[in-house]
Amino acid sequence: MFKGVQDLSWMLTEDFIMSRHLSIIFLIMIVTVAQAFDVSQELRVCENHFNANRLTKGKGGNALACYQNILKKAPNNVAALVGLENIEARYIAWINNALDRKKINKALFYLDRLRQVTPHLSSVEQAPDSETARLLQICKTYLNLNRLSPSQANTALACYRHILKKNAPGNVQAIAALVAIKGHYVTWIKQALQKKELNKAKQYLARLGKVNLSNLAIVVPEMVRIPAGRFRMGDEQHWVSIKGFAMSRYEVTFAEYDNFAQATARKKPDDEGWGRGARPVINVSMKDARAYAQWLSQQTGQKYRLPTEAEWEYAARAKTKTLRYWGNDPTQACLYANVWDKSSQEKNTAWDWTAHDCRDGYAYTAPVGRFQANAFGLFDMLGNVWEWVCSEYEESYNGKEQSCVTNNNPDTLYVIRGGSWSVGTKCVTLRGRDTPEKRSYHVGFRLVRDD
Repeated sequence: MFKGVQDLSWMLTEDFIMSRHLSIIFLIMIVTVAQAFDVSQELRVCENHFNANRLTKGKGGNALACYQNILKKAPNNVAALVGLENIEARYIAWINNALDRKKINKALFYLDRLRQVTPHLSSVEQAPDSETARLLQICKTYLNLNRLSPSQANTALACYRHILKKNAPGNVQAIAALVAIKGHYVTWIKQALQKKELNKAKQYLARLGKVNLSNLAIVVPEMVRIPAGRFRMGDEQHWVSIKGFAMSRYEVTFAEYDNFAQATARKKPDDEGWGRGARPVINVSMKDARAYAQWLSQQTGQKYRLPTEAEWEYAARAKTKTLRYWGNDPTQACLYANVWDKSSQEKNTAWDWTAHDCRDGYAYTAPVGRFQANAFGLFDMLGNVWEWVCSEYEESYNGKEQSCVTNNNPDTLYVIRGGSWSVGTKCVTLRGRDTPEKRSYHVGFRLVRDD
């Protein structure tokens, strides 16, 4: 049964098969806990080794050992994962060069070095859901038939990529299978070299180079650059100046948040039976959202956080002065936002507030990006789910809207903005509030990044 609320004044206050093949990048997702760790200085050391071609050996250290050391302390660190992939790419280039010069022994030497690019890690197997289990069987069939080619559909590579992107980010079986695909190509390259079949070796080498999966190691929200500016904020219409920043184009999705939850051994939030994947994550508290931002910052080397209330409204308005970023006509809402409309009203008859006189096709949350964006290219700034911001709530604006809360008081009220699928009146200035540990099926979040 759907959980009802009494009225809008509620405002969210309810309480591998691991072999010695090329493992390279992606397996770190399955380590149990991502620890907080500042890796910026160590990454620079690794890059220096890489730039000096100290890839797997070298006096005073090498790039491989350096990146592996980071991954032991900060599992899923994207910069380190990409660093390992860069080592692989350089060896592939050197092997190609050796083949062009018909230096088979040299190519075998580099191929042996390439095999060493293997991080040491532990894994946590999780039982796949029924759909993922079905897809894994299909993928395994392709793998057993050696249908591997990166350039074709209906192959093992395409199949496992689909699982990791759409169904189960971090699935251990899919990741191990990708490692096996790389291992197949390495084995075939070596066999071709031993038979002096240089063209065949180059063909397999090219295919190996296309098994580029560092983008599957972590799901990073797509960001949009928001220019600096000045605007009149809120119903009180006071002037606020905003520095430029980047904001996620969409609300953070279940796919993105589940990636974080799996990597940090957190319980995944309930989707209420409405679906995961591209739908906005719900049932996450302010503390959950902040933890996700901190983890993403740690993994990428970028600084992600929740927006201030002023940043949020500035981005939502996108330089418009109307009640909504599409204008003042509420009947246009279903083109731009997932709101309380006829679709919602028909599914939730106990709720008697006025619905928008339109139909957006979604009774509850909608997959992100299904409606028209605002002028900054941001989707779902109104409707779908309320969004946490980092500013403390105050009845009348007195400056707190321009800063993030720095205390850890569990009773502090944080602002939420944008309304949700269950709200009947939409305007850019609509505000809500809640304490940092509360979770709700109406509330999600999006991030900003300081550039």
